[in-house]
Amino acid sequence: VFNNRTPSEWIGDPGEIKVAVPDAFFKVVVKDALNGGLDVLAFILPMYGGDDYGSSKADLTPYLTSVDAPNAAGGAKQRAGGQALH
Repeated sequence: VFNNRTPSEWIGDPGEIKVAVPDAFFKVVVKDALNGGLDVLAFILPMYGGDDYGSSKADLTPYLTSVDAPNAAGGAKQRAGGQALH
């Protein structure tokens, strides 16, 4: 995910093709629900977080979002039926 759809940081050694570093990335977690359906959680996580950001004990609640948000942040357009067009 790039804020304002424009990369703000690039990495690569001299002579190499530079690669854009995203401002954030998304993660969607799908698991079986107790009722037989599916539970879905979506997160948009900043590329750089706080001190415990990389920890398995980090609180991801502030990054919880709707399932549609990663598509919107990535620039996908929705069509009838909810499928993303890229």
